[in-house]
Amino acid sequence: MSDDPERFSEFWKQLENTVDDGLKDKLVRPSLQEHLVEVWEKDTRSPLQKVRNELYKNWEGLRPSLESVALTGRRLDVKLGEFFEARKRWGAKRDRRTFRAVLGWAKVILGSLVQALQSVPGLRELVEIVKEFIETFDQAVADTGEG
Repeated sequence: MSDDPERFSEFWKQLENTVDDGLKDKLVRPSLQEHLVEVWEKDTRSPLQKVRNELYKNWEGLRPSLESVALTGRRLDVKLGEFFEARKRWGAKRDRRTFRAVLGWAKVILGSLVQALQSVPGLRELVEIVKEFIETFDQAVADTGEG
């Protein structure tokens, strides 16, 4: 068994931490900030955690679907590597641009995962919830401005 499940699990942990950090740093308009925090805490955090756990437990069974969308091996290395690198830059330079880079790589990974899970009802919908939140947060940060 490869270390893909462990690395992918780390992606989910870092994505969760990134969202928490971004919300604490108040990167969006105050009127939207409150709504994003509420949606994150009440509607999105739990699905993210469930997806992380289910993928880890069922990795081998999902492997063929994950392989079909470049979420295994070297192709996963590229996506996760860029996500982790963006996350590192965000840790060093906490501005909107670097935050959006992290969200951008998360969107790439989440989009691939939604494709891979087309035949896995329930889990796919949970990934969609997370993906939609990340896209909304990204757009909210973009609308607030750079810097």
